[in-house]
Amino acid sequence: EVELAKGQVLSLQERCRELESSKQHHEAEGIRLKGKLDFWEASDESLAVSSEPAVSAWDSALREACQSSLRRLADRRVALRVASYKEVAVCKICYDRPVSCALLP
Repeated sequence: EVELAKGQVLSLQERCRELESSKQHHEAEGIRLKGKLDFWEASDESLAVSSEPAVSAWDSALREACQSSLRRLADRRVALRVASYKEVAVCKICYDRPVSCALLP
């Protein structure tokens, strides 16, 4: 019985270490995600930046991130349009090239 109890205690201690490690990982992930949210949201708390250069740098970074997202969305829109034209569009010159041909209407 004593050996069984010791084994259970060791097993429970190992499980506690695993849970503590998982908790630390989740806390770190929560901090990382809060930072991302603060960057995009511009909440009152995150706007308590103490200097104009810091606000300017944040503004520039936010504008660049927005432009990057808009470019990616535009690229995706083009890809979806190209995919939808593949079934119906053909090249006006060769009549059998894929829709990626530069001479399509």
